[in-house]
Amino acid sequence: MITLDRLRLPFLILLSGFFLLTSCDREKEKPDDEAPSTAPQWVTIGTDEATALSHVTGLSIAKIAGKKLEAMGFNIRVKTTDGPVSSLNAVDAGDLDFAVVSSDVLYEAARGLGPWAAQGPQTDLLAVFTVHAESVSLLAAEDARIETLEDLKGKRVNIGTPGSKERMSSALVLENAGLDLETDIRAEEALTAEAPGILQDSRIDAFFVTTEHPNDSIKTAFAGNRKVRFVPITNTRRILLRFPYYIQTRIPVQFYPGAANQEDVETIGYKISLVASARVPNDLVSGILGEVFDDIESLRELNPAFRYLTKEDMTEGMYRMIHRGALYYYMRNGYRLSCCF
Repeated sequence: MITLDRLRLPFLILLSGFFLLTSCDREKEKPDDEAPSTAPQWVTIGTDEATALSHVTGLSIAKIAGKKLEAMGFNIRVKTTDGPVSSLNAVDAGDLDFAVVSSDVLYEAARGLGPWAAQGPQTDLLAVFTVHAESVSLLAAEDARIETLEDLKGKRVNIGTPGSKERMSSALVLENAGLDLETDIRAEEALTAEAPGILQDSRIDAFFVTTEHPNDSIKTAFAGNRKVRFVPITNTRRILLRFPYYIQTRIPVQFYPGAANQEDVETIGYKISLVASARVPNDLVSGILGEVFDDIESLRELNPAFRYLTKEDMTEGMYRMIHRGALYYYMRNGYRLSCCF
């Protein structure tokens, strides 16, 4: 006699087999979009607005390193942000892999100053290399007889709008020269873009601008009837010691045929840096760095501001905390980084 218990066992075996076959069929029927992806990963560089040279720098790096990264399984793109503070915050948050920013902003982030005073030092932001310099530039009309900083006393000088980089750098330079911004000069606060025209209209005697060279706006200052020269910014040792992101630079006058100067002009400035998060893999950082250094000739051709760059220049003015992938590359290739702040 067959009991219920004896019938139950074969039934359970048959039922489990049915579910196993059904499960296997379902696995086979999974759509392709659920399969493991082999698509390249994206590497993103953040820069300022599309008209800024920092954006051109990001595009140049992407163009030179693109093929190398493709071979490594990455695609590279450049994304504009609301400015250097926004770029660095996005790198720190992992929303960007790299950012192109000026070294003074990186210094503030690394030390927990300015916009980062509440959060404290941003230690995951690491330097890879630097590119062109933004130089503190002082232009003066020849008829104003300004050949040194001291000659600015009593003159009409545009120092830039409040909060601008021109305002900050001009205040620093004037203080270093022993001049009081409030009493020793007749300060104007026009937009920097308007300063060349105002100078040619004889409404000011000189103006400060902090920028890369060559600069199309500055060229217009030399295109009028009023003869104009660059004024050297010298005796800056105290500035360099107090603000270690500043470096000594020179303005190449060959970019400005209308200038009264016959030789390059001494001044100070700070570098533009490529910055990465500590989370970015070492081989990715060293891969980008190696491609740019190995093909520096192509970089020089992409923008006049890069024309005279050397590999040694691109290790100058860097933040002292360097990404490990970059550090390995520099050590393997014999670069000395004593210049780092």
